[in-house]
Amino acid sequence: MRLPLGDNLAGLLVTIDERPTIGFNSEQAWVRRRFTIAHEIGHLLMDHLCGGTRTYAEQEANSFAAELLIPLALIRADFAATPDVETLAKKYVVSREALCRHLMECRVL
Repeated sequence: MRLPLGDNLAGLLVTIDERPTIGFNSEQAWVRRRFTIAHEIGHLLMDHLCGGTRTYAEQEANSFAAELLIPLALIRADFAATPDVETLAKKYVVSREALCRHLMECRVL
C-alpha cells in the first residue's frame, strides 16, 4: 500500500481485516521501496512483533531483505567478474548503499 509517510518512516507491516498488509513510503526512490517491502516481508515470515528501531528483529529483517534482493551466491560471482558497485546496483535494482552493506556483511568487499 502506497503511503506518504514523510522522511522518518520507510514502511510498516500492519494487519487489516486479519490480513497482513505492507505499507511503503511512496515518496522514496524505487530501490528504497523495494528494500522496504522485502524488509517487511522478512518481519512477516519471521513472525516479528512490533518493536523499536535497531533491534535484533530489525537487523534480521534487513539481512533477509538484502539476501532476497542480492543473493550471496549470485553477487559473489558477479562481483568477482565485475567489481563495480554502480553497475551491480543497477543490475540488482538496489541502492549502492544496500549493495555495499551486503557485500561488507558477507565479507565479499
